[in-house]
Amino acid sequence: MQDVAEDGYISGFTPCNADIHVLQQPPLREGGEPWSASVGEPMLYAFQRPDGSFAIGSRTEVESVVREELLNLRSRPFTWAEAARFARDETSLQQAEQLTRDLLRRPIWEAHPSAKFVAGTSVPSRRESADTLRLDEKAHVDEPLLSQLGALGWEILRPDMHQLTPGESGRQHFHEVVLRGRLATTLNPHFLFEVCLGSRKVGSTPVFMRL
Repeated sequence: MQDVAEDGYISGFTPCNADIHVLQQPPLREGGEPWSASVGEPMLYAFQRPDGSFAIGSRTEVESVVREELLNLRSRPFTWAEAARFARDETSLQQAEQLTRDLLRRPIWEAHPSAKFVAGTSVPSRRESADTLRLDEKAHVDEPLLSQLGALGWEILRPDMHQLTPGESGRQHFHEVVLRGRLATTLNPHFLFEVCLGSRKVGSTPVFMRL
């Protein structure tokens, strides 16, 4: 950090302990050279514009840039106030300070709701097991749908999935989708269209339906 005498010239430097990852790389001079300063030289100032670009130079140079950007800082009242103070713009400073006082009295930002803290319960909640989630899906998704299908006249088969054989669902093997036997006994052979009715999986529950 620059140590500056009352005359505005650098009198020395003070080491600053800062995280290098939070420091921004300064832009180069117009000629491509990096910025540098030495004892006895005028203090260097830097200002970051709202668009992200930097202005670096003497106080006179940077003050001129800050003055031009004052109107663009109105949406940031506290920054606007500091910039107006640096640019010695009394009108902007009074307006900015009035706005900051109003914000401190009646903040308009909305606080994010947070859960009530209870000692001993601050650890993350245990995630439900996959079996529990599947049971919940069956109760809230599968069963209501099956009830609606049953009300429409569908016959719902509920075989034991652990001992299910292809024949129980009217198939020769589990890879067969079209239930040919049931189609043959159900459809009118004079129909000019085909209907394919097969096994379907509703949520996590395999369901076999027939006309």
